Amino acid sequence: MPLLSFSREPYLCTHMLDTNRPDNVATVAVVLLAPLLVTALLSMMIDGLYRTAGRVSQVVRPTGTTIIGPLSEFLWFCIVIQVPWNGASELIASVIRP
Repeated sequence: MPLLSFSREPYLCTHMLDTNRPDNVATVAVVLLAPLLVTALLSMMIDGLYRTAGRVSQVVRPTGTTIIGPLSEFLWFCIVIQVPWNGASELIASVIRP
């Protein structure tokens, strides 16, 4: 199974990693380095957001902060529900249609 599978549309690319041992150096490099790079990028983004949170709260004032708080909580709730939902649906689909 290839590491990358391209569809007819040039902008669509799906990543497919199987559980077998990687067969070449490029695959090993991608498998080992991609999680590290993504983690570093996410860490820098979160750090930047926390650094600017004080300035953002000054710009939006107390009313905006009151609105942004529940809105961000709702978005986090949706993300927390969506991840297990996708995993469960993939698992069920793989059991029903092997």
